[in-house]
Amino acid sequence: MASNKRRDYRVDPHPKGLGFVAIEIMNGKATWQSQNHCDVEFCRLEIDERKKRLEALNNAAKEKYKWGEKNG
Repeated sequence: MASNKRRDYRVDPHPKGLGFVAIEIMNGKATWQSQNHCDVEFCRLEIDERKKRLEALNNAAKEKYKWGEKNG
């Protein structure tokens, strides 16, 4: 079954006013939040790193479970 999940990212001010946090939103719900950063650019860098980690995990899962092949 193909998943139809869309990931959106945004940078918000920290709730206590201590910098910024990056937030990942999937299907209208916050699914991930970064640590506190002092600058918006650091949040954007962490978002890029998150995307790379997710892409690597997704590729590894695709390699492990190919259609029509026996696993094990």
